[in-house]
Amino acid sequence: PGQWVSVTFPGKDCVAHAFSPLPNPKEENTMKLLVSCDGYMTKKFVAADFERFINSRVYIQGPYGASDLPKQIAGPGDYTVMIAGGTGITPIASVIASLPAEQKEKVSLLWAFRSSGEFVSVHQLLAGVGHRNLMYSGKDEVMRRATADLEACECPAHYGHMTVGGEALKDTRPSHFAHHGNKEIADFVDKAIEKADESNAKRINFYMCGPSCMINLTVEAVRAAEIPEGLELGVVKRESFGMMPW
Repeated sequence: PGQWVSVTFPGKDCVAHAFSPLPNPKEENTMKLLVSCDGYMTKKFVAADFERFINSRVYIQGPYGASDLPKQIAGPGDYTVMIAGGTGITPIASVIASLPAEQKEKVSLLWAFRSSGEFVSVHQLLAGVGHRNLMYSGKDEVMRRATADLEACECPAHYGHMTVGGEALKDTRPSHFAHHGNKEIADFVDKAIEKADESNAKRINFYMCGPSCMINLTVEAVRAAEIPEGLELGVVKRESFGMMPW
């Protein structure tokens, strides 16, 4: 339980870094972290020889955060809309993994990402989600072909609508500050509300974790959306998401 842990790397720096662990049910006593390598310290790790860090000791404190988040946003009668940018998918994947299969069907997920490594690490954790829209804006041509194959696939491994590139997804932003057009997000919010209404849900909740510009667009879209009669707007929760200079 919990949403994030504090990690310190002895010998590398004395500052603790906050990371959200990925669900890892198959490997006991193992913690997986999805890290965006845009900060000073994480860039140094990527540039270094990884083998010399194997078996190194790190200090972990936590977990911190709300351990009852699934109950808050995905209880009986609820429909849950989850919107993530980049590594903001990590706490969202943890919530999804904790849900029973029938509740996963009542989830709409939008994930905008630009790293093939993020997709490989996370995509299996998103299986069973009823409505998915994955927006890939990276430059990895192998990943582009893989996502195109996923979109065409009609087998159980299909992960929903996949947008590759597109005018609103051009890589025009610096570093981790993802900026996707308001139309894609607004259309997704409207579609999610439609799905919630079709599922006869009593309440629709929104859970967001990503760069502030993306979250702000989502909040604007939620405010502008029309909620059908009989469907209540419930929890609208946004996680703090920012890049440390280290």
